Amino acid sequence: MRIRVLVANSQRLFAETLAVSLAGRPELSVIKRFPTTGVEAIAAARDAAPDVALLDYWLEGIEAPNVIRSILAKAPEVKIINLSWLSGPDHINAALAAGAVGFLPTGVTVARVVEAVRRAHAGEHPVFEEELDDLVMRIENRRRFVELVDHRLETLTPRELEVLTHMGGGLARDEIADRLGISLATVRTHIHRILEKTKARSQMEAVAMARDHGFIP
Repeated sequence: MRIRVLVANSQRLFAETLAVSLAGRPELSVIKRFPTTGVEAIAAARDAAPDVALLDYWLEGIEAPNVIRSILAKAPEVKIINLSWLSGPDHINAALAAGAVGFLPTGVTVARVVEAVRRAHAGEHPVFEEELDDLVMRIENRRRFVELVDHRLETLTPRELEVLTHMGGGLARDEIADRLGISLATVRTHIHRILEKTKARSQMEAVAMARDHGFIP
């Protein structure tokens, strides 16, 4: 008998593309139903009776741990693998604690997904350490980068932040000068210092950086 697989993902196109790849494996049978919300995933697992469910952590409406618990409450025989893009360690642990048997980031190969499905169906726990190590490293690198950018932005003076805010509002340099009552040369100096302090490669990048980190509206 082939392993019946349900793919539930917030991105339907991703789910359908993965389903096509999995359907080409003779040992797998992909359910032609692609839930994008938590409620739909619970209903699909109940109605279609999959052997293995590849479940996105970020399904709309209900957090993954609650979706997992609801599915297992109605169909405890289903093996659930959390297949998600860049979930943090806390999210992974929450999914596993709720009853998921494994975790995979969406960047893995189809062969890895097939292997995980086979192992889950066989009663194993397919959490691939190398993927988890890579994931944790990316999260840590991102955290360090955010802290670095925050530190750079914190070195800006109130006046430089004021200039940056007006840049974000789409004002030209001469308009900023008129608005602040300073010379155009002074505005140019402020912009130069902003780029120097933030290490931004352009004014647009400096604005985006400050906006993303909450330093300007």
